[in-house]
Amino acid sequence: MTQTTVATTDTYLDDPVVVYDIMCEAANRLVSVYASRPRASGVPSEESRVIRAIRAEVCAVDLHDLEAQKAKTTDFNERFKAARDG
Repeated sequence: MTQTTVATTDTYLDDPVVVYDIMCEAANRLVSVYASRPRASGVPSEESRVIRAIRAEVCAVDLHDLEAQKAKTTDFNERFKAARDG
């Protein structure tokens, strides 16, 4: 008889590939707040600068550093809540 193993959420949260993807999604949510704000057409805005900075933060996180990914995910989520509610 074959035994089936089911992965749990905890298992996935120990996988740097999965956590990196979660971090990117958290960054996308944060970017969406700034991208949805009105701006003058053709004029580089503060929002555009912030979006570029968020993207740079994502790129700066090591693909194999699980703890850095988790910390940055928490940071992005906290900033999203503050930007959305503020």
